Amino acid sequence: MNAVLGATASLVTPVANGVTLSWLLPMTAVAGLCLAAATVSGSAATGTTVGLAAWAVVVLAAQTARGHVDAAVSEPAFQLAYPLVAAICAGVALFAVRVPKGGLS
Repeated sequence: MNAVLGATASLVTPVANGVTLSWLLPMTAVAGLCLAAATVSGSAATGTTVGLAAWAVVVLAAQTARGHVDAAVSEPAFQLAYPLVAAICAGVALFAVRVPKGGLS
């Protein structure tokens, strides 16, 4: 939700664009991954571990490839991937908590 509000605010003021792209989109993707992993595994600790490990891998890979740590939030390829990852993870979490056909018993 915050990323959507940030994207909307970016249309009005350019200052919000920087915050949206460098903070809100990556945060939304990591939070979605944590939620999906926690929902599927049934463990909040597992969700947190998966999310933090994935973010560490992304930051370290971007730093290795580009030579600076902020590449994980400044590269256009990542900026396109973050909303996609967030949407996929939200779908996984919703699928994992769906109500079975027979209803709750």
